[in-house]
Order: sequence, then structure tokens, then C-alpha cells
Amino acid sequence: MIEKEKNIVKELLNSKLGIDAPKIEFNDVGWTSRVYIINQGEIVFKFPRFEKIKEEYKLEIPAYKKAFEVKGDDVLIPEVIFENKNYDYMGYRGIQGRSLNEVIEELSPETKKKLGKSLGSFLKRFHALEIEGAHTISSDTEFEELRKKFEEIKEKLDVFFSEIEIEKIKGFFLQEYPKQYSELNFDPVLCHGDLGYWNIIYNKKDQSIGLIDFGDVGFYDKSKDFAGMTDEILLDSVLMEYGWDENIKKKARLRIKSILVSDLFYYFEQGNKAKIEESIKDIRNIILV
Repeated sequence: MIEKEKNIVKELLNSKLGIDAPKIEFNDVGWTSRVYIINQGEIVFKFPRFEKIKEEYKLEIPAYKKAFEVKGDDVLIPEVIFENKNYDYMGYRGIQGRSLNEVIEELSPETKKKLGKSLGSFLKRFHALEIEGAHTISSDTEFEELRKKFEEIKEKLDVFFSEIEIEKIKGFFLQEYPKQYSELNFDPVLCHGDLGYWNIIYNKKDQSIGLIDFGDVGFYDKSKDFAGMTDEILLDSVLMEYGWDENIKKKARLRIKSILVSDLFYYFEQGNKAKIEESIKDIRNIILV
């Protein structure tokens, strides 16, 4: 399968862009797609691992195109240049740099404010858009998804926490979090859906940022796109540019805590021991304080 897909990539690059003998790197990290990186990120191709992922591509491709139209001068968005009518693959111009997740602690307050202003400006434009076929994801739907993930991992928590601690963790994620969040208004807009530091690319040379992976695009409460911004300076800068709303910040902070379960679920599935230990430490420091 991998060799077959690499040959498809080579043929497309040669026929449309005149690129011959490209350097293709297979990235096997993604759960939903097989990813091929060409010439160190110049071009990126995605092939769905499962048939149902093609439904994501049906929304992800127009989301990239819409975002590219409103990106402005301060945010980079991958430009889709290859698409298949059956959604067997998609290809776009990549964004070179490092994940913001890797460098956020190294950035100065001034740089964080600058990046936050760029993000806030982009989100204000993107949240005003519409995409035909994109679903509205209610808070109740998100609560149920969180419950299912917690049920999947709760037996594995015995290794790391006492019974009393597990009950406290369960109480927060399944009772306190939904209750506190539901007390705030639901305000659905078109969201990226997974806008954490892991999907923000930072280029140190020109201090630019790029946004990738719009596969979870949909109509969520607008706080969804602020939930991955755990740095207070960055979050405040984003909200100041976007339009300050104390409710958004409250919901974003609650979401930041809820992501701990999603992260742990993902790392257990991945078998990433280092990340599991990191997530356990975060739960201790944030939920069990």
C-alpha cells in the first residue's frame, strides 16, 4: 500500500508540478491518515486509513480553501493543490517550521503576544464562515464523548492513582466539568476543531505561524478553538484581538482541563509511555490539587 501510494504521489508531482525524483518521507504517526512529506515539507499528501475518513476529507478540503481565502498576511494556511473526486487522497503546500508545542516555553512574552494577535485576528474571520455539510456538535455530544473516553481508560488508572484520587478525577470530568460548562452560554461557530499547539507551526526566522489539520472542522461552541492555548499570555492576547469575552475564557479554561482525558486516551492507544507519564503528572497538578 505504501509503495503504491508513493507512486501515485510521484506521478502527480511530475505531471502537475514538474517535480521529478522527489524525496518522499512516510510519516506513520497519524491515526486517520497515512502522510507523505515531500522535500522536507514543501508538499504534503494524505491518504485515508479507513473509508470513513473520506467523509472528513469532504469537509477538510473546503475548510482549507475557506481558511486560505481569509488567512490575511499574518497566518499561513496550507494551499490545497491536489484533490481526488472520490477523496482517495489530498495534497497541499506544506508549512515549514516547528510545532508550537515544542517551542512555546522558549518564546518571549512579546513574541507570544504577537502570535496571539495573529491567531485572534484569523479566528475572528474564520469563525464567521460557513461550510456546507459541516455538523453542529453540541455540548452534550462532547460530554458523552468525554465520558466514553474516560470509561475506556479508567481501569488503567489504578496503576497511577488511589481509589480516592480516581473518584475525584471521575467526579471532575463526568460531573463538575459538564455542570460548570453548561452554566455558560452555547455559542456555535465554524471552528478548526483541534486548534492546539500541536497543529500550529512556528517559523522562528520570520516569527510566522501556520495552522494545519482541519480534519475536525465543524460548528462547535467558539471556545473550542481556544482550548489548546494553555499559556495565559498567548490566550489573553488571542482573546483581546478576537474580542474579549470572559465567558469564552472561562469555557476555554474548563476545556483545557477536559483535554487531559482525551490526551491520556490517545497516549494509551498509542502506547506512548513517556507521554502517559506526562499526562498523569498534569492530572495530578491540575485536577488533584
